[in-house]
Amino acid sequence: MTRVFLIAAISAIVSSPASEGRQDGEVSLEEKLLATLPEGAECLWASFSTDGKSVIYLAAQGEKRFVVVGEKRSPMYDETRGFKVSGDGRTVCYLATRESRWFAVVDGKEHGGSER
Repeated sequence: MTRVFLIAAISAIVSSPASEGRQDGEVSLEEKLLATLPEGAECLWASFSTDGKSVIYLAAQGEKRFVVVGEKRSPMYDETRGFKVSGDGRTVCYLATRESRWFAVVDGKEHGGSER
């Protein structure tokens, strides 16, 4: 069973009076489901893409960690550090360790794997 992880995305739309019938500076609020967490998982950190259409989050399940970018879930890691998201939200990188090996993870691809 999947527990729903609901995030309300708020998008501010500044438009001209002629655009979609809104007044200048009017704010549009939209609520939609952006992600789900597996049963027993806990969200530790989350960030939105700049367009507000997807969420990037770090979750824990027991002693392990995993990262979700949009709908893509990473493998389980022992530890994660140093999250960076590009300004346009398209590139996500972080450090992760599994079985005493550290990886730089960029857009879901592991690089390195040195022991520490």
